[in-house]
Amino acid sequence: MPSVSRKKFKEKMLPDVKAMLEAHSQLNPTGQGRRKLGHITKGGVMLLCAAWELYLEEVLLECAGHLIRCAHSPDDLPKASQKRIAGIVRDDINELGPLKLGGEGWKIVFLDGLRLKLERFNTPKSGAIDELFQSWIGKKDLSACWQHGAAIINEFVSTRGEIAHRGADATYVTRVKLDQFRIRISDTVKETDDCLAEYLKHETCVAKFPWRRTHLHA
Repeated sequence: MPSVSRKKFKEKMLPDVKAMLEAHSQLNPTGQGRRKLGHITKGGVMLLCAAWELYLEEVLLECAGHLIRCAHSPDDLPKASQKRIAGIVRDDINELGPLKLGGEGWKIVFLDGLRLKLERFNTPKSGAIDELFQSWIGKKDLSACWQHGAAIINEFVSTRGEIAHRGADATYVTRVKLDQFRIRISDTVKETDDCLAEYLKHETCVAKFPWRRTHLHA
């Protein structure tokens, strides 16, 4: 099976977006005219972006958990992860902070630090995504694995931002456009999942993938 994060995206998050598309079709079966249904498509964009952001956050935590399970000590982690742990302890205002690393405490320090970072992650564009994954697990240029490229993702997140800040004054989103976003985001989630599976296999001593990779049409 794919990552737990992708399974959740596909089975729990994406159906809500599909339901919005179906509702739009039922209210406008001919597909002609806007019929004041922008609230449905805009709502669909918001739901889809929430699903995309949640997938990224949860799959990064899933990756971190896999790296930790395969590591006997912090030295077995990617250099970027080691630096994060060291930085968290260095910046701890508690002078006894280094004691947290004792035993398997470094695992808790790493995961808690990552969760805190993800609480402030709210703009899932390519640049922010690349920086996040590189700085925490050492995966460089994650967006390079996206077949459709980074531009469509950035356009999609910008559309979400415009809706969030301008509401009814935001640019109208057609049903076709929402469906295009749905397809592109779904494809990008699959590609991200496969890319991270390859990376984790390479970065650990475990001679198998952490989850099953899928073909794009799966």
